[in-house]
Amino acid sequence: MTPRELEVFWPVGDRLHNQEIADALHVSERTVESHVSALLRKTAARTGLPRRTGRSWSRRRNG
Repeated sequence: MTPRELEVFWPVGDRLHNQEIADALHVSERTVESHVSALLRKTAARTGLPRRTGRSWSRRRNG
């Protein structure tokens, strides 16, 4: 994981919304979405979970 992905990782784990994370890190919501996507890809690759599972979780989390 990159240092910035790690900065996004913990707030995601605390179930903060992407906009809340973006505000705290002074970046756009789209940037946070990109980091979350990268984290989900990397996590799915390590755990063997299908990528779709991560995207479904992300959608539930944000709306």
